[in-house]
Amino acid sequence: MSDVQFMDDPLLENLVQFCMKDEFQEKFFWFCEQHCMKFSLNEEEHRIQYTEYHQQYMVEFEEQIQKFIEAEQLTEKEFFLRCRSAQQTDGKAAHYLGVFLASIEYESFYNLMIKMKKRK
Repeated sequence: MSDVQFMDDPLLENLVQFCMKDEFQEKFFWFCEQHCMKFSLNEEEHRIQYTEYHQQYMVEFEEQIQKFIEAEQLTEKEFFLRCRSAQQTDGKAAHYLGVFLASIEYESFYNLMIKMKKRK
């Protein structure tokens, strides 16, 4: 049994499990690894290239989520409606969906790239 269980909809448990798989995690690790050195640590304003990298990241992310939606045999509309419903009715689901959505925002992406650059 999974550590992540949602009261209302097992779809969200499946989504969390999908995002925790090595295949999913490694895809984004390698993307960040490949591009993080292109980010500057000492700039006050972000370069336009950073948003271009974020757009590439989002394309990869959307492709992965599309694979998940197809594996669950849902339409995109059904997927988003179930996520919205769970977010409104299930506190645990709302928490995980908040983390999920925050992870794809530009600022989170930028901070991740800077963090990875500092580690190198």
